[in-house]
Amino acid sequence: MRYKDTPQRQNQQGNRVYGTTFYPKIPIRDSDKFQFFPRGTRFDKIANDFYGDASLWWIITLSNGVTNADIQVDPIKEYRIPTEIEPILSDFKQLNE
Repeated sequence: MRYKDTPQRQNQQGNRVYGTTFYPKIPIRDSDKFQFFPRGTRFDKIANDFYGDASLWWIITLSNGVTNADIQVDPIKEYRIPTEIEPILSDFKQLNE
């Protein structure tokens, strides 16, 4: 569910309106893994493989400065995969309460 952690409210007409989703900064840690992926690999697949949850793709894209709409990796780039995601998820939740 894409917007489950996005703040919601009702506007004056009674329609549901979504607020802004804020994402935390993700510091580099000694436990992070660095890996190349083959052409065609999607960020949601990587998230599912590493975290067991495809919806956490944003952790990988933010960690690697991916700001465009690409959903697939660049096969010549090495990607950082944070392994300690609990602090990241906690910061995300706190930013969006």
